[in-house]
Amino acid sequence: MDSAREAFRIAHPAGAHCILDAFIGHPRRLNEVLEEECHREPRLRSVIKDWVPRTRIERMEEEAALADSIVVGSRFAGETFVARGTPASKVVTIPYGVDTRLFVPRTEQDGPRDKARLKLLFVGNVSVRKGSHYLFEAMRTLAPEHITLTVVGTMEDRYFLEQCGTLFKWVPFVRHTDLPLYFRDADAYVFPSLFEGSALSVYEALASGLPVVTTNESGSVVRDGTDGIIIPSRNSDAIIRAIRTLAGAPELRDRFGKNARQRAEEFTWDTYSTHVVDLVRRLG
Repeated sequence: MDSAREAFRIAHPAGAHCILDAFIGHPRRLNEVLEEECHREPRLRSVIKDWVPRTRIERMEEEAALADSIVVGSRFAGETFVARGTPASKVVTIPYGVDTRLFVPRTEQDGPRDKARLKLLFVGNVSVRKGSHYLFEAMRTLAPEHITLTVVGTMEDRYFLEQCGTLFKWVPFVRHTDLPLYFRDADAYVFPSLFEGSALSVYEALASGLPVVTTNESGSVVRDGTDGIIIPSRNSDAIIRAIRTLAGAPELRDRFGKNARQRAEEFTWDTYSTHVVDLVRRLG
């Protein structure tokens, strides 16, 4: 997406079937979501770096119009295109994958869990788009002596550190090969995103055997009440309730975690590749 326009202009008249890989939802809808957040909290306008420029949106929309098929990672992402006039018949949903050999559940070699604390993890750019401010607001209410949060990823703006830095441990950068260590050290994964395609970190959390608290907007394959808890976006109270539910029920965390690992095994990169190849063959 954002680099196919010229190729499509040449290939489409020649009779080729043009496939657009849309790694995130419709960019115009993303800007609307960010604008809505600014109405809720005006000071966020100077924080947000995820705005999509008008010229880029127009380019993406032309690509979507020229494409014969648009591949998205989740139903949520596909719905944002359909809502903007893309025929539903053009949208093909193929969930992403995870390396289930790299991301694995905690073992005895990792040591015993800290039963006195629930360790939460968030991996990704700390940003308005990913709902970080709602997570941090929730952490203001949760007891720090019993529930902790580690945040791994870049910071959209120092605003988050200045306003909320005492509420979490921040790890700015981790090599991808070292990420499994952070997942295995955690007890639950929290990802309250407002807008995604299909967040890869959620797949990694599932493969690591973690119960997941996330939103429909994350584009995840998490099953509510089976692998974790699906919460409404833009709702810190819902985050608090979900975390307290997990904190008070170790057996529920264990059940969700086992289901999560089984779920992840359905979504390997080999499976993703097979689905993409099958699509190309059907269209050819």
